[in-house]
Amino acid sequence: MVIGLRTGHSEKARGASGVVDEWATMYKLYPIIVKYLNQLGHKVIDCNPYGATSVSGELSQGVAKANAQAIDLFCSLHMNAYNGSAHGTECWIYSTSSKSKPTAQRIVANLASMGLTNRGVKTSTKYYELRNTKAPAIIIETGFCDNAGDANLINHNLDKVARLIAEGITGQPVSVQNSASDYIIAKGTYKNGTSKNYLYSDAACTDSYKTDIYLEPNEVADTMGYAIVNGSRRYMVITTCGKNSRGIGFVK
Repeated sequence: MVIGLRTGHSEKARGASGVVDEWATMYKLYPIIVKYLNQLGHKVIDCNPYGATSVSGELSQGVAKANAQAIDLFCSLHMNAYNGSAHGTECWIYSTSSKSKPTAQRIVANLASMGLTNRGVKTSTKYYELRNTKAPAIIIETGFCDNAGDANLINHNLDKVARLIAEGITGQPVSVQNSASDYIIAKGTYKNGTSKNYLYSDAACTDSYKTDIYLEPNEVADTMGYAIVNGSRRYMVITTCGKNSRGIGFVK
């Protein structure tokens, strides 16, 4: 399959902002989705509107790039914004008879599986990308950038978001090969429990980011602790023991 993909908006026409910046977040997400789509054997056409300075300019450039290629599907990556309370993920397609509807349904269901509210697949004949792209098109609203829950969940899990979108686009499962370096982002504050410590990636994290951390018997400050990751121990440096221990990163 050939997929036209673009980051919604552009560096000089950035879209919405709130807890996170829409364009900046989708710009980070874009190459990870490309990686997974390529891994699954699909070709990605870059439809990003580099240099566009206005909303009309970035929309027309993105669609022109998509229409210049023989693509099977066009996807545009976005984040919503409203009042700080609205939340959830949704996809937009041109009509209920659009060929992109089953794909859009998979994408929102996949994203909802990580804790985002499923706002469903919606239709509109007004959006420029849906109206003017020759191929079946989807606007993916990953979540609300002005809602703290959505923004933090997406921003701290970009790899997972990318994988779920790639799986939704293709209907194929992504095989993830984890390495020690994949877990360095998990450094944070450890809060002692009765027999174990808890790791949070940062103060804004929810329970979904929690990993149990254990200290080796008789260990003290500036030494080794470990987490159970995929059934195996991943060792890390503990800079201080006690209620506010810090993990530098996992050791290969």
